[in-house]
Formats: sequence, structure tokens, C-alpha cells
Amino acid sequence: MLVLRGTLKLGDPLLIGQEFGRVRALFDEAGHAVDSAGPSIPVVVLGLSGAPNAGDELLVVESERKAREVAMHRQSKSRDVKLAQKSANMQDVFSTMGEIKANWCSSWSRPMCRAASRHCAMR
Repeated sequence: MLVLRGTLKLGDPLLIGQEFGRVRALFDEAGHAVDSAGPSIPVVVLGLSGAPNAGDELLVVESERKAREVAMHRQSKSRDVKLAQKSANMQDVFSTMGEIKANWCSSWSRPMCRAASRHCAMR
């Protein structure tokens, strides 16, 4: 994490994208434990519920409970969007399968009829 504004301290409740937690430990770029980090100081943070996405903004909130509520809301919203996209993709797959089946059946019947008519014409 790179602190942009303010000071990040041990015990601060955090919200980062869809992840939440409390700062349990801070380590500087050399791997040494630090108690706080000011602006433009890169640190490693321990204590999050999961790994945040690259570029997610870190917010220090008033309580860990509030951070958990917001993170859970963001996770459910993201899950709903993914499910909606997945169901749309499945509908596309089934409609494409129907088109392919219709084209396949019609293409099967034409060559067979043509071959049979040629065979009949040769006799």
C-alpha cells in the first residue's frame, strides 16, 4: 500500500474495495515492523479479510463493523453483476445452439437431396 494522505496507524479499521479489516501489523519496504506510515510511504498491511484488487482505494473508517457492512454490500453487488452476465451468456449459448442446430439440419437435408437427385438422374 502507498499512503497518499494522512497517517495509517496500527489498529485502524480499513475498507479496501471489497475487503475489510483492521491494521494488525505494518511493514516497511525493507520488511521492518513500523507503528505508522505517513504520505508517500509504502507499507505492507496485515489484517485484511482477503487480498484487494490492484488499484483499490484504501479508506480508514470509523469502525470495523461499518467497514464489514460496506464490504459485504460491495461483494453482493459484484456477485449480482457477475450472475447477470453469466445468465446472459448462457442465453446467448442456448440461442446460438438453436441456430446452429437449425442450420445443421437444413444443411444436412440439402446435400442428401441433391445427391439423391443426381443419383436418380444418372439412372
